[in-house]
Amino acid sequence: MAAAPPPLKATQFSTAKEKTKIPALILEHSIESANALWLAYDLARVNRGKPRGITTDQEQDLLRAMVIAAASGLDACLKRLLRDCVPLLIHSSDKVHETFEKFVLRHLQSGEGTISAKVLARTLAAPHVQGQLIDEYVYDLTGDSLQAAEQVMKACAALGADEKTCVGDFAKLKAIFSARNQMIHELDMNFDHPIRKRRVRTQADMKGYAERLLAVSFAIVKDVDGRIDA
Repeated sequence: MAAAPPPLKATQFSTAKEKTKIPALILEHSIESANALWLAYDLARVNRGKPRGITTDQEQDLLRAMVIAAASGLDACLKRLLRDCVPLLIHSSDKVHETFEKFVLRHLQSGEGTISAKVLARTLAAPHVQGQLIDEYVYDLTGDSLQAAEQVMKACAALGADEKTCVGDFAKLKAIFSARNQMIHELDMNFDHPIRKRRVRTQADMKGYAERLLAVSFAIVKDVDGRIDA
């Protein structure tokens, strides 16, 4: 029986801090899901003799599912970090508080360039003004999908995380999400190919995509964990 392939290069993160426990757990399950699909891909190849050369459509789908799972894990991980940690970091990090202030200004202007009397009245009438603004800020941060390089950078800024350390090559991350979107929204179709009507992606590229997404999740959780109060 052929040996199982080496697991994806992804590091799990454990923490004793309450506010980062669930994001760390999401990361753990993201790694498990991606690795299960990586193993399923290898088993599919073993069952047909592990041939060299081009992979089948079914094998390509398993690779696609692996990348999609890793991207979904990053999305879920970041959203939980934002919900659980931003309210605390606003009070302990000047960088996070400054980003929050910028949101408050935009929010009160309501896109009109001047302070909106309606938004200001609603805010001032809230029982806890800052709490109301923080809730609206977190909702703004988590209301859309975070499965885009720009959104990941926005989340890093909101969390006060070091973008260069956590994200690294922005262009590469953007290319990964572009590939992910082609898989999700276009079924990876490529009608220009004379034979196969779906994009054929290499095993190495897809493994690298999944590993990179999981590595970004790990880096951001670790960064926040190191700065949040126990």
